[in-house]
Amino acid sequence: MKRIEEQFGILFSAEQSPYFQAEEEHRMVIQHQELKERAGLVQRTSTFLFAEDSRIDMTFLKSYMPHGFKKPRCFEKQALHRAFVIRNWKEEYIDRQESEAILHYATVKSVSSEEVFQYVKGILKGKQPSLIAFYNDRYMLEVNSDEVVIIAKNKEDINVLKKFLQKG
Repeated sequence: MKRIEEQFGILFSAEQSPYFQAEEEHRMVIQHQELKERAGLVQRTSTFLFAEDSRIDMTFLKSYMPHGFKKPRCFEKQALHRAFVIRNWKEEYIDRQESEAILHYATVKSVSSEEVFQYVKGILKGKQPSLIAFYNDRYMLEVNSDEVVIIAKNKEDINVLKKFLQKG
């Protein structure tokens, strides 16, 4: 999670979504419907964002435990261990006083662009999304139930992506 904050200035554990934490010229949204209508766009976009020469990390909310409870409530919607080869991970616990809960995040290092593509494709087919972000040194991708949010480290990168999507 520290890499997200350092690269994009986004606190992934904040109540405000990453989209609203990013400056307008550094972000864009693609609706699921548009991705479904344009065959191959998901894979081309995933490949564009996460070139093979970049390290892709994944951070997700694994569980939360309201204060006073003895067992955490799992938040992970998909069995992510089936979608990703998990080799190198780190877990963080954040005690958020304002929401009176302890949040449990996991970061998996070095996932592949193919794994990201397969995950997004599964969400587009109707699987429940997790609170999850994929990122490298230039881009961050977040997928929810109706849209894909892309945040770029700088506005030039988001403009290059927009041009790429117009062609594709």
